[in-house]
Amino acid sequence: MVAREPEEDEPYAAQAARIREAFEERYRTLAPFAEERALASEVATEAGPAIHALVFAGESREADELALSHHESLAMTQLLGRRVAELGATPTTATALVPELLRLVRAEVPVPERLDRQLVSVFAEGYARGREDRLTTEATQARVEAAPIVLVAERCYALFIRGPLEADAVTELTERFGRVLFKADARAAIVDVAGFPDDDERPVFAALTVDETAKMLGARCVFVGDHPVLRSQEHADRVDRFSDALDLALHHLGLAIKSMSWFRRRTPSTTE
Repeated sequence: MVAREPEEDEPYAAQAARIREAFEERYRTLAPFAEERALASEVATEAGPAIHALVFAGESREADELALSHHESLAMTQLLGRRVAELGATPTTATALVPELLRLVRAEVPVPERLDRQLVSVFAEGYARGREDRLTTEATQARVEAAPIVLVAERCYALFIRGPLEADAVTELTERFGRVLFKADARAAIVDVAGFPDDDERPVFAALTVDETAKMLGARCVFVGDHPVLRSQEHADRVDRFSDALDLALHHLGLAIKSMSWFRRRTPSTTE
């Protein structure tokens, strides 16, 4: 047996709908924070497949928790745990969801009590994976938002990318950098990708798209780093140190960095 969306004329469709509505209300009661309570409708919707699977299996009257009719219930409950975590439900609320869901389902159809531990276990496994995914996504987003874009000279900007970052995150960064370059009508850009592991190629390839953006503006782009991907690009400017990249970018602008001693030698003494 495989769980499926019930048709309106099926005997258990109304049961599943009642359970889902009651579960949504109970979630609002269980959630301690307003932010979580606001998730009630989404969580109830995500619980729909698990509710359908449990009701469908209950209607089969299979007492054996290992019966095929219960496999879909376990799979859908694991997915529910993952989605609840991704939506942002706290562990305190999450641990109460499966017992509450089972209580509501048992008011409509029989569910073997020996299935409880398995449902709680797979839900916890799904929640742990979803929580890890959510925290990883939040940490990545924080690094992307914190990546500095620095004005180093008039119409010259530098982007500093530090890993570990996935290629998608680097693409988001380079697109933001590109918007800055377009808005400023930049004439030089520096992209520092020093520190990426040699075997991590996709993020560095994503960073190289800045070169295309710079060329569209008629600007010069200089990359900083010793990554094999950078070394393999014959038409991209690459240096090992940021100071060298800065010299090249400024030279393109007709500028140069001079030491203070250079100015002192050319400033008339005020004590004469």
